[in-house]
Amino acid sequence: MDSNIIILIILVIGSAAAYFYFKFQKKKENAQLDRSALAEKTAQDFVNVRDVGENTLYTMDGMVYCYVLIDGICPELFSDSELKNISHKLASDLSKVRHPWKFVSVSRPIDLKKTLQVYSDTYAVAEEGRRALLKQEMKELGDMANRGDTLERKHYAIVYGKSNEESKVLKCAENLAKIFSENRVTASLLNKKGIVELCNLVNIPAYSHIENRYDFDNTILEAMIRK
Repeated sequence: MDSNIIILIILVIGSAAAYFYFKFQKKKENAQLDRSALAEKTAQDFVNVRDVGENTLYTMDGMVYCYVLIDGICPELFSDSELKNISHKLASDLSKVRHPWKFVSVSRPIDLKKTLQVYSDTYAVAEEGRRALLKQEMKELGDMANRGDTLERKHYAIVYGKSNEESKVLKCAENLAKIFSENRVTASLLNKKGIVELCNLVNIPAYSHIENRYDFDNTILEAMIRK
């Protein structure tokens, strides 16, 4: 009789221990799921992207954006009078744009591997004089990598407005690209692929090191857009 009571007590204690253990594990799993959901929600709120069109980005707060990539010019290729004329004409044309827009510059890491490979392939078939120039250029690129001087500045004009002003925003962006190009500053309207790359460049700068290794698809786009 005493042994049965002891066995019963042991079973009760074991059952209680098992109950509390599984209850604690379930609570822990639910807490982890809640943290994951909160982290995802926080990240999506930060990105604030609702959709990306062919040349436009739509945000959750009802705005639409268009982006114009602006290439820099090399001042050494122009005389002082030419630079002065370009500056005055460009300033005059831009002052006529009445829709809101802003200019931003973003630092972008440069992947020198591709350039060095091209130089190396050219060096193998080049003549002696050209080989000396290529060798010097490759050395300079190598020194830049060692010094960490592998950043370039990418320049953009960002046109924005309410989502119901999409046609007006797109027209203004196209006009800005035209104004810069007509004043000898190459500019182009970003397409969907360019917009996604810009968003990744701003939020994940190291992404630019690998972006050319992968084909653009909707996987990256779906990760940006809030569900």
